[in-house]
Amino acid sequence: MFPPLRQSPGRLQVPYELPRPPAFPRVSLDDLELDEDLADSKAPLEFVLSVMRNMAADLLQASESCEILDEPPIVDESTQTSFFRCKPPPAHLPTPTHILDLDFSDTGERYTTPVHGLLWACQSPKMSRLSRRQDPPSSASSTDGSLFLPRVSLSISHRSAWPFLHRYLYDGSSAHLLDSLLAQPPSRASTSRANEHEQHLARLERIREVWLDA
Repeated sequence: MFPPLRQSPGRLQVPYELPRPPAFPRVSLDDLELDEDLADSKAPLEFVLSVMRNMAADLLQASESCEILDEPPIVDESTQTSFFRCKPPPAHLPTPTHILDLDFSDTGERYTTPVHGLLWACQSPKMSRLSRRQDPPSSASSTDGSLFLPRVSLSISHRSAWPFLHRYLYDGSSAHLLDSLLAQPPSRASTSRANEHEQHLARLERIREVWLDA
């Protein structure tokens, strides 16, 4: 476990060393619902993941430019799956496959974002359902090129750690993650030792929150 650094007002508990990395269960492609071409290729998981991570910049840009339209989702009564109508990203970018509906337990905030499901499913058995392509119900018709993407819900512990984890899931770069975690936190102009102490604590808290979210 990785207990809070601030145990009570005025009392800190800073660990001498970090806990062991979280144990991530391995994913088997046999447990995922792959399209026929990928399944027939018999490509190993590591190869599939590396190909997608080489496309990280395009995948992130596609997710950011895919707009969830402000209207109620359409529910497929047979599966109780909600589909959001979205404006697709530019045609040269890979199209997202799902809407990830995040629930942050520390703030109670909900956040939705388009994602490329296979990339996520390849990294955790808990996200294997993101490999499943789901067709919208017949009532979800569009004449303007809109997408209808299924919603998948996921609970995350800490809202502030999400941007770091989100980026890492796409590019898999430990170096980028470490740079982000150790970057100087926003602070007041003061350069006092007390302020420097708070910045070190903020960095440790970032690491703790990413560890818990993972």
